[in-house]
Amino acid sequence: MSGKKLNAKVIFDITDRHLNVFIPYRCDEKYEDNITKALINTFQSLPESDKITFFRELFGIALEESGNSYSCYLQTRPDEDTIKQIPEDDRLLFAFSPTGKSWGTGGIDTGDRTSIKNGIRKALIESDPDISEDDLDKEAEAQTEEVLNIIADRGDPRPDAWIVVYHNEKPQFCVAFENKLYDLNPFQLNNHCKKAMFLSENNIVYHSYSDILETLYGMDGYLVGDFLRYMFIIDHWDVSSVSQLEGMDTDHIKYYSKRCCYELLKKIGRGAPVTWHKSWMYKLDFDKSEIDRCINMIGLDYIKDEDSFCAVLVFAPTQRTAHSFYSIIKEKDYSYDSRLEYRTGFHFNVKGSVANNPELDSKLRVEKDLNESQLSTYIGYWCDNVDQIRIKNKEQRRKLLIDMRDKGVLDEVEFKKLITGSDSYLSGGGNSELEIRPEIKVTVKIPFEEALALDKEGEDKLADTFRERLRSAYNKLNVPEEPWMK
Repeated sequence: MSGKKLNAKVIFDITDRHLNVFIPYRCDEKYEDNITKALINTFQSLPESDKITFFRELFGIALEESGNSYSCYLQTRPDEDTIKQIPEDDRLLFAFSPTGKSWGTGGIDTGDRTSIKNGIRKALIESDPDISEDDLDKEAEAQTEEVLNIIADRGDPRPDAWIVVYHNEKPQFCVAFENKLYDLNPFQLNNHCKKAMFLSENNIVYHSYSDILETLYGMDGYLVGDFLRYMFIIDHWDVSSVSQLEGMDTDHIKYYSKRCCYELLKKIGRGAPVTWHKSWMYKLDFDKSEIDRCINMIGLDYIKDEDSFCAVLVFAPTQRTAHSFYSIIKEKDYSYDSRLEYRTGFHFNVKGSVANNPELDSKLRVEKDLNESQLSTYIGYWCDNVDQIRIKNKEQRRKLLIDMRDKGVLDEVEFKKLITGSDSYLSGGGNSELEIRPEIKVTVKIPFEEALALDKEGEDKLADTFRERLRSAYNKLNVPEEPWMK
């Protein structure tokens, strides 16, 4: 690939989606056949020099500088004689998808429909963790039928599109196209090679949508701009750096910042594991078996309302980490940093229940921003009451909440919410004992424009800045730094 980075500021000068030639009015604009058609139409619009580059970068095929002509096919194919006139080494199946990968069979029992479908479901979830249950079931069912038909030798293999290249009117190369919105189906690809392309051995090239976009970026075809905008509109724009977000509105920055946050966290953490957290942000994970650990995760997200990238440090989110955190702070001085945002996250917890039940969690939790005085009161209370951070029954919780209210840790509204919420939980047949979790969230915030300027400086300046500010947050609270901070 060219290594070119797509930049929204250069591309997105049209705000009305319906002015885009590839956006239909009455059918699914994300339908994979529409994407294939858009790509073929865009190829047809390219000048000859860019067509040659397109073939070289995506297919690894070196075309002649002149004397070429092209026949394109959608939902049909060249006649068999034309295909067989072309040497097998010059027949290629182009397999493309958001990931540029096919799912592996993974030992699937191809004699059992349920095993095939379950294996495909697993592969689809791995290729797109955000896939809806309806889309997952429809796609798994469709691909299961494809596999079963191939195994039973039923149906007519038909790639999504073809391009045949003629040189001096003689067929020289042919490329068949197969597109999927998720990982590609290896059974289908093998079947295309054998029965549609008449190959004795598979000849498949895999590419992601982002590979295609990077190849087309900067080319002169009259449909190139529409194709790039179209792929952006249907959420297939691969953004890995903040600089690529320049020119987008905050809604699009929010959507496309996920990958940026993932890449940023990898650089910030210098190899620490990065995982997806509860369908809303990426996080740095830590070894939770460490006895004196004060924090379980650091999350990074773009907050649209504040137009900022925010790293959220969650201290004392469990009883064990809370004991470590408040015991360490009790022995050392800590200081307030006005550049950071502090927020309580005090809550009751039922193991295995609250984390999977947002409605219940909201009833058993109070959160609020803390100024310097409030932070001192909150931390001071738990430093003096570390022994209270344990599982408590209804009577013990009421006694604790009354004491927290009387000591100024909770106001009257917060007190009543927690009393009512825990009683409501119990009235539904819940366990009478709940964990006490006095967590604190500390947010390191970098506004978008500052993040953009830092990213443009290069050399991981944005990641380095985040790392230093995270380190400062640890130091201000006097808790042990992470190894990657040093």
